[in-house]
Amino acid sequence: MFNRYKFTDKKHSVLGIISTVLGLIASGLIVYAVYVSFKHAGEAGTLIGKLGCLSFFLGLVGLIVGIRGFKKDDVFYLFCYIGTAINSVCDVFLVLMLLIGV
Repeated sequence: MFNRYKFTDKKHSVLGIISTVLGLIASGLIVYAVYVSFKHAGEAGTLIGKLGCLSFFLGLVGLIVGIRGFKKDDVFYLFCYIGTAINSVCDVFLVLMLLIGV
C-alpha cells in the first residue's frame, strides 16, 4: 500500500547519540550501585558514593550535550529526546536520593 520513503538527507544528531550513550552508562551505574548496596546490606561504603557521583556527572554532561543537540539544523532529534529524557531521569533520581538521605 503506502511505502514509507524518506526523501531527505537528514542524519541522526551525533550529539544526541552521545547523550543517549552517556545516559545509558549513567543508568547502568545506578543499577549497579543499587545491586552492590543490596548485596552488602547497605554497608558498601564509599563505593556507592563514588558510583553515584560518577553517574550524576555523566548524566549532567549527557543532559547538556543532549540539549545542545537540539540546536543543530537538518538532523533528526530522536536521540536528542531519548538522551535528554534518560539523563534527566537519572539526575532527578540521584538528587531525590540525596534529599531523602538514603
